[in-house]
Amino acid sequence: MSIQMIDLGSVVDPSKDIFPTTGAHLDIRVTPQFGDKKGQRVNPRYARSLLQNLRIGEQGKPLVEQRGDGIWAWNYGVSSEFGPREAPAPGASTYHEGIDVMVPAETQLRYQGTGTYTPGEGKGTLRTTDAQGNPYDIEFLHTVPGTEATVAAIDPAQNPMNIDTTTNQPMGTTLIQRFDMRPESESKDKDKKYSIKDYMKSAIIQSMLDPMAGTGFLGGYTMRNPSLAGMMQANVDMFSL
Repeated sequence: MSIQMIDLGSVVDPSKDIFPTTGAHLDIRVTPQFGDKKGQRVNPRYARSLLQNLRIGEQGKPLVEQRGDGIWAWNYGVSSEFGPREAPAPGASTYHEGIDVMVPAETQLRYQGTGTYTPGEGKGTLRTTDAQGNPYDIEFLHTVPGTEATVAAIDPAQNPMNIDTTTNQPMGTTLIQRFDMRPESESKDKDKKYSIKDYMKSAIIQSMLDPMAGTGFLGGYTMRNPSLAGMMQANVDMFSL
């Protein structure tokens, strides 16, 4: 199954930037569309479970990822943090509503997941959801925007590997339908005849992909996989807003 990607455009050449700038960079702004913070921009550093899906450059390097030891690593430097600041350039704000990431001009930007992307003047906005289904708007300023696009959630009937439609990573919690633990010839479901061998295969695969299987077969797989571990972190990020 192919990974779904949304084209966010590229970082603009500073000489063509319509916003005040000190050089090529990407300004990311995150706005929850739910709860007490609905409609208010929040510190993007608390939206790591979303920003791990931002893929930068031809190699698709994630902006942020969780290492095997649980520590989050930002793969690109931040030149201006969220909050009060001295205006870095004439016309720039003294309260920064996003974070400035040091990404070179003309670098390709994509989002691995589902959502609706709307291009604007010098920026684009992605409406997407976290692993719990909570909606967010993510703005990408100082860009040459990509084209308008909507990537919808995968139809469960066409999703046999149970791909999480927010991160496009395997979840595993409902990976395979219930199996009868009886010989194939005695299966109660006449349309789906599964053997004990099939059941064992499914159980192993499900345990491998289940991000909550901390004590099951290959339970350590979760903590070695940054995307799956990031999904578990999404709750923490949401309550930190």
